[in-house]
Amino acid sequence: MFSIPYIIGKLYPEESVERKKQLSDTCLAQAVDYSGVSWQGATEEMMEDEMVQLNIIRTIELSQYNAADDGIMEGIMQSLEEWSSGQIVFPKRTPQTAEFLERLYPVIGYVNFSTLSTVRQSFLLGGRFLLFGCIWEVPLYAVVESAFETVAFVSTQKQMAGFMRIAMETNQQPLGTQGRGRKSIADWVRALKEFHAVRVPEKVTDYMENSLEVQRLAADDRQMLEKILTVYYALETGFIYRDIQGGDSVPPPGFEKNTNGKPVDFYDAFLDKLYRLEPKRFAEWLSDYAAVARWLDLTGADDIYIRRLLFVLKEKIDVSNSEQISHVVGLFEELEKLGAKNINEVMYFDEQKGSFVWDEEFFAGMTEDVIINPPPSQKNAQGSQTQYIDVTQVAPTIGQKPTS
Repeated sequence: MFSIPYIIGKLYPEESVERKKQLSDTCLAQAVDYSGVSWQGATEEMMEDEMVQLNIIRTIELSQYNAADDGIMEGIMQSLEEWSSGQIVFPKRTPQTAEFLERLYPVIGYVNFSTLSTVRQSFLLGGRFLLFGCIWEVPLYAVVESAFETVAFVSTQKQMAGFMRIAMETNQQPLGTQGRGRKSIADWVRALKEFHAVRVPEKVTDYMENSLEVQRLAADDRQMLEKILTVYYALETGFIYRDIQGGDSVPPPGFEKNTNGKPVDFYDAFLDKLYRLEPKRFAEWLSDYAAVARWLDLTGADDIYIRRLLFVLKEKIDVSNSEQISHVVGLFEELEKLGAKNINEVMYFDEQKGSFVWDEEFFAGMTEDVIINPPPSQKNAQGSQTQYIDVTQVAPTIGQKPTS
């Protein structure tokens, strides 16, 4: 996912390494995240305040882990649109703040692409911000694909893809160096459409290899063009929503591939972040337990992952806090409705102690190192989860229990 240092690097490109580190440290130590309510009343003038900027960065970073969306991300984007009359240019601000705000819009957009309205998704793909994503090495295909993953109806997916495709077909942003094949993204898309390919699935590859215009481009420009055309062609053909595999097949938004060419595991990163959340933020995450349960079901979380998640809950929950106990019991009930087995046996009320306790036998052999950082050797060749611990009991199951 997009970390605070990564986000700061994109929003403060001219700052020194030392200054970026200072901003990151201050953001982690002092910044507070906005909610849909607390953002109300924000003004363009307030954006000159560095602490306000860091609070926004903190909000972006935490938005990736909140199960519920109160509209804060689109609320900030809407403010940027209103302050600039839809141009995302801020001439009234200092040069530093103006650049921060201009870059802020696509940063929010790419981090939260799957939850944006189709209008804002198309706006990102239909102008200069499309190149921002390429230059920043955003996993563009995975980001766009994420918008389709929770849409149940093919007709809706086709409509969404149509809006995004039209945005790219009319994108007048130039790509290329003057004198070396420079023309608009719309013209590049048009050239691809007119290109006759023998192998339909490999049309983009064939075009990139056989077009003399493409060969004239600088290497960096060719890479950006291929990324853009791959997304466009997948939208045009429907591949982008027909071939959704889920799991580890495609890196989720914000995830790059590791040095072995395998996707970084989404569940590993999420558990690590959840484990390190400060108590207040963890309590807020747990309070929306119904959405957490739906997310686990939607993403097809397997037995091993749920078992690891329960370990994190065991380490984080304050059993003397009645509100947290109520929320975790609520989570167990929601998971049981979705088909989880034996889930209520993980925690029980000990009459002698007068409090809830965890079933320690259930967690036998599980340690922080194994749960948060599973050894690479215990993953299969595709980088997906297989077995991180010696499972001696039947773990809670949502849906069909994996055969592996």
